[in-house]
This record gives sequence, structure tokens and C-alpha cells, in this order.
Amino acid sequence: MYRYLFGFKKRAYRAISDNCFEGSPIINQPSLIRIRKGGELRFEKNVKLGFRDSPYFYSGYIQIRLESEDSTVSIGKNTILNNNASLFCGNAEIQIGADCLIGPNFYCSNSDGHMLDPDRRRERPQASTVKLGDNVFIGAHVIILKGVEIGENSVIAAGSVVTRSFPSNSIIGGNPAKLIRDI
Repeated sequence: MYRYLFGFKKRAYRAISDNCFEGSPIINQPSLIRIRKGGELRFEKNVKLGFRDSPYFYSGYIQIRLESEDSTVSIGKNTILNNNASLFCGNAEIQIGADCLIGPNFYCSNSDGHMLDPDRRRERPQASTVKLGDNVFIGAHVIILKGVEIGENSVIAAGSVVTRSFPSNSIIGGNPAKLIRDI
């Protein structure tokens, strides 16, 4: 039954998606990829989507949405996106480096989604690029917002909300996230 429902969701998302992606990720959890208006999605070698021995394996899916022709998501080699990851890409870029380990319930968006002004709320705001360096380790339930750059070898503690950039070799945590110490 599970495989049947996954197959249906996968076909439905392919039907409403305008493009395909580049690369061949190893898909362990249902993954819904929606590319609208010509966005670009690239997976390098040995990217894994989902992890069988982790929470939420049977109760969710990984969602990657590209919302415009200027949307670009790239995921580096040997990176693992754990279960229930959500990437929402507006008219900018989300770059995830090589060898990253990303915990369950990860959320990353390079746009606010909506304007704050009530009269303009249905307009799409400008997005800002999000960059995660190589070998970044991200705990469970982490949120990364627009314009953030995380340097290589950094660690982000579980439950953190990252609203600003941090240099390489940082341990980051909290809401909003702050530098805990250097590695």
C-alpha cells in the first residue's frame, strides 16, 4: 500500500512539474520535486534523499520546490538529506555543498514567501541566495532562512533558526541562531 501511494504522489508531482532534474539521487523516502517555469535542479554523485533508519520515514516526504525560471537548487556529492526535508526556492539559488549531513525536518527557504504589506501580500518578494559549505552537519528541526551563508565544516544544533551568516568551522545554535564556539 505504501509503495502504491508513493508512486501515485510521485506521478502527480511529475505531472504538475515543468522540468526534470539533473543527476540521479538515491531516493529512500518519497520525494516530491516540483519545478515550475524552467527552474534548475542539480544533484551531484551519490546524493541521498531520505534515510530508512530515521524518524518520519513512513509519515512524510521530501519536498523540493523551484518557483521561477531563476530558481536554482544544487546539492553536492555525498550529501544526505534526511526525512521530511523541505527546500523552497524563489527567484534565487540554494546551494548545498558536498558531504553535508542534514537531519530530519530540515526547512530551507531563500524567500519570505509573501510581502509584509497587506496590500501587496500576494506578490512574490525578492529572494536571496542560501549557501551551505562543504561538510556541514545540520541537526533535526533546523530552519534556514534567506540570504544565509554557512561556512564549511560547521555544525548547526537541533532546533535552530538560522537568520544570518556564519563563518567556517562554527558551532551554531539557538533561536535565533548564534555562534556557540569555533571548532
